[in-house]
Amino acid sequence: MKFIAKFRTMLAAFVALSVTLLFTGCFQMEQVINIKPDGSGTIVMTAVLTKEALKQIEEMSKAGGEKGKTPIDEMTDPTKAAEQAKKLGEGVKFVKAEKIKNDVGEGAKLTFSFTDVTKLHVDMDMNGGGPGGDENKEKEPVTFGFNKGTLTIKSTHKKPAAAKPNDKEDKDDPAALAMMQQMMKGMKISVFVNIEGTITETDAAHRDGSRITLAVVPFDEVLKDPKKMKAMDKADGWNDALKVLKEIPGVVVEPKETVTVKIK
Repeated sequence: MKFIAKFRTMLAAFVALSVTLLFTGCFQMEQVINIKPDGSGTIVMTAVLTKEALKQIEEMSKAGGEKGKTPIDEMTDPTKAAEQAKKLGEGVKFVKAEKIKNDVGEGAKLTFSFTDVTKLHVDMDMNGGGPGGDENKEKEPVTFGFNKGTLTIKSTHKKPAAAKPNDKEDKDDPAALAMMQQMMKGMKISVFVNIEGTITETDAAHRDGSRITLAVVPFDEVLKDPKKMKAMDKADGWNDALKVLKEIPGVVVEPKETVTVKIK
């Protein structure tokens, strides 16, 4: 669906969806980048498969007679997590992987450590990401600057790619929209920067104490209104798209390309 591709592009600078999930929807993912006053810190990534998704996976496995690792086993695989650490930036190390269970469903919580926030790179790649290699040419990672207690969070709000004249307008097809809504049911992505110290000043648009929100996207709400989806498609750049995003319940995005945070 063209809309989803464009929406993904505009949010690419915000989100690092890691682990080895192979699902299109039915999951919730959260990333928290914890930063200490010396520029070191941790990255905590949480991925939860909804109860509905888990049930579907179990049924599919039974029907196919498949055995072996479950998706949660895959997500908590230490070897794969260590590989993911390398993609998150120079000096990032895998610390631990935990299986979790909550009211939404079950999943994994991965913790990584870093010594220098300026060497981190995060992006929207569903299987992890980072700089380097041909597969990363189109990515616009979030990068960080840090100097004498001043942290900068730099992202790039790209203008949505122009649609080709022969692109099929799937969003105008009720059946296609219904299928997409079902696939994305319960899907939510969130990205936060948490300062393990005191914020003395910041121009971040969304701050709650020591936590700064870069993005919260409940896809159920995004796909609920076809009119807003069309408006997103027609948006002439980030500012126009931002006007639409602000009208979608539950969606929170940082509007500025560069956010400054002074900490101690």
